[in-house]
Amino acid sequence: MNQSVPVLRTVHQLADTTSLTDPQVVIGAVSAVLTIVISLAAWWARRKRISWRVHLDTPIGRTPTLGENMIDVELRDSRRGGAPVPDASLALIRIMNTGSAAIGVADFETPLHLEFGGRRVIDVDVVEAKPPVLRMLKALEEAKSWPPVGQDKLDLPKLPFNSGDRVKLLVLLSGDPAGDGAAVDCDGILHGGEVVHDTTRGDGPSKRTMWLRAGMAVVLTASAALIVSGLTSGSDSHCVAGTIGVEGSSAFAPVAAALAEEYTRQCSAAHINVKATSSDSGVIKLNSTGGTGELTIAMSDGEAIDSYPWLSGRQVGNVTFAVVLNNQVQVTNLARQEIKDLYNGNRTAWPSGQQVHLVSRDYHSGTRAAFDHRVLDGSEPNPTSHNCQDRDPGADGTVLLCEMSSADDVLNRVAGIDGALGYVEVTKAAEEKGLHTVSIDGISPAPGGDRSHYPFQAAEILYTYGQPAADSLTAAFLRFVDGETGKKIITDMHFGTA
Repeated sequence: MNQSVPVLRTVHQLADTTSLTDPQVVIGAVSAVLTIVISLAAWWARRKRISWRVHLDTPIGRTPTLGENMIDVELRDSRRGGAPVPDASLALIRIMNTGSAAIGVADFETPLHLEFGGRRVIDVDVVEAKPPVLRMLKALEEAKSWPPVGQDKLDLPKLPFNSGDRVKLLVLLSGDPAGDGAAVDCDGILHGGEVVHDTTRGDGPSKRTMWLRAGMAVVLTASAALIVSGLTSGSDSHCVAGTIGVEGSSAFAPVAAALAEEYTRQCSAAHINVKATSSDSGVIKLNSTGGTGELTIAMSDGEAIDSYPWLSGRQVGNVTFAVVLNNQVQVTNLARQEIKDLYNGNRTAWPSGQQVHLVSRDYHSGTRAAFDHRVLDGSEPNPTSHNCQDRDPGADGTVLLCEMSSADDVLNRVAGIDGALGYVEVTKAAEEKGLHTVSIDGISPAPGGDRSHYPFQAAEILYTYGQPAADSLTAAFLRFVDGETGKKIITDMHFGTA
């Protein structure tokens, strides 16, 4: 996706780098969504939930046998005239709203019903409850309508429970539990809810709940890691095998070679061949082959010279060019009008008297197209020399001008011919001895300087024949170029858009 403006660096950009369609991002997003949906469903399913748990159920004494040398405990039932309680036991039961919604009196279709394995209820004490519940139970107790005693069951009045509210009942029982079943059991019916047995220890979440929470945390963490990794790494970790060719601009070719080297270092099954020719020749070749051969990307300094409706271009940076002079010419700045005068023949010698030798690129060059458009505001004259030093027989005009097919040839001729002037990509100019760059209208093209008003620049564009298939090496490499690693390489080599 050609980058636009930042908003999430943008969603548009993320889509262009296919981070949002990267398999690991898709898997992570789907896993996260499913986990959230399941969690919400589970939360909704247990919105109304009462759990009960037995904290204690133990015999506390037997009817003492006279004459035995021991400490005996005897419980007496005041309701029956102080008669001893045979086979006494105590049960401590906690009843709690463990759902996420409050439960009102109307939510109970039937009250909570406790049974004790056939044992009779002798007395009940509420050892923990919220004040409103305590007041309600106290009123029932004073009205002698609760608790029922002498029965083998205990119905709890319909009570309101906010989420997290609980009641603890201490029940004095008489008799032995019958059978092999649970000594204490509780049931009831909630509208849109459930009553469940909590078999955990303590008042914390159950082991099942803790395992479920831990599992969801693991899934969400892994999902987030997949998404973040996919979005931040972009295509750097998305490798596609195959072989492609990148051809065109000699100015951008070193950058393309560095990009290809890093991509193939990360993705050893990929092979990317970079060839430096010229912007126009790369575009023409790509258009003529239809992108069906190994050449699938053409590099161009600026937009293609001619119109190619089937080609699709994306800007990946800016290329800055420099006018270069042989070191024998003691000039460090030229106004644009002075450069125009040199190329239209109004000026044929330097202030020192040296003859001007113009070394240009041929018409296939994107560098020349940028020079013509952004410096000369027109076209260069026809060449008048093949060797850049002597005028060809019969050549018209006063200008001594030759054309070279590559930037390296331009550099060699300018460095080797007194009075020579040429133009190349600015970082290449620094590689050659015997020449120097000049400012244009007082603005230096040197890397790191303020180039905001420097005229001799062009957008660096990569062309493909139509849009490459998303799963192709061409598309993967372009995503890499648009990604963080690719942008850093481009910026470090002074082709950044900033």
